[in-house]
Amino acid sequence: MVLKIGRDGKVEEAIAEQVNLTAVASGAVMSHQRALLAESAVRAARKMGV
Repeated sequence: MVLKIGRDGKVEEAIAEQVNLTAVASGAVMSHQRALLAESAVRAARKMGV
């Protein structure tokens, strides 16, 4: 997770760079799960910066 924090202490930008999973599934399932986790993490980071 990479966060750009403004001078006011709020999150200006949030990017999920990498999501590591230990479960084994098909490539499509793993890709979908990574996307869901990344979106959730970015949403939470932005919410904390409000």
